[in-house]
Amino acid sequence: MKGLHSIMKTNRLSWLIIIIITAGMISACQPQPAALQQQPPQAIPTVTLHSIFATPQMTVTPLVVSEFSTPMLVMDHSAWLTYTNIHYGFSFQYPPQWKLLEQDKKEPHYIKFSTNSLILIIGYKWSSEAKTITGGGTLPGTLQTAGFVNFLGQPTPKIFITEGSKVKSIFYNGINAEIPVQASHQGLVFSIRLIPEPGSDYHTIDIPESTQKELDAVLQTFMLHDQSQPTLPVYTEIPLTASTPLPIPPDWRQWGKDS
Repeated sequence: MKGLHSIMKTNRLSWLIIIIITAGMISACQPQPAALQQQPPQAIPTVTLHSIFATPQMTVTPLVVSEFSTPMLVMDHSAWLTYTNIHYGFSFQYPPQWKLLEQDKKEPHYIKFSTNSLILIIGYKWSSEAKTITGGGTLPGTLQTAGFVNFLGQPTPKIFITEGSKVKSIFYNGINAEIPVQASHQGLVFSIRLIPEPGSDYHTIDIPESTQKELDAVLQTFMLHDQSQPTLPVYTEIPLTASTPLPIPPDWRQWGKDS
């Protein structure tokens, strides 16, 4: 009897262990409260300029911010030279290695610089003047937009003419286009282009990146000054006849009279 009682006690302990293990397994399989469940990571919505500005009435092409940024180039201008035009009221700085060419009397509205087989041509006029400052003709190659440059406070498009990977010329605000200055009360207009010098080997021209940056920096140094056109001296025409004496200053000696 004593042995049988010991066996029954052992069996009850085994069943108790089995019941505890089974209860634990059932509890683990039960769904957890919603507050304790691990939520999957939520995707952060991407906001683009297209989604901000688009309306059902129009289609807006997403803008690339880098194309419209106009950062000021950081360059040491302490050794640069300054060109000033008093009559049209503007000035700018340029590198000393850029040679300022003598102004052609037939083209008084152009400023020209020469550097490394390239020529920088800056045309200027009042908007009321019937003068052409943009040049004419086109150069062979492919047009390529190259961002914007801050010119007198307004973003101005920069256009490359390329041949393969070589940059052949640079235009601002378009090919042979004018740049109306919004900050000018007198209606000042510019045209700016960097092209190969006449007689240079066009196919070997490749404007280096250093020159491109210098040119952008030159545009960013432009400043406007007093643009009031100066008053020219007025000369009075005196009609003379054979009997009209010439107005001679009293301290001038007349030969033959006092001799």
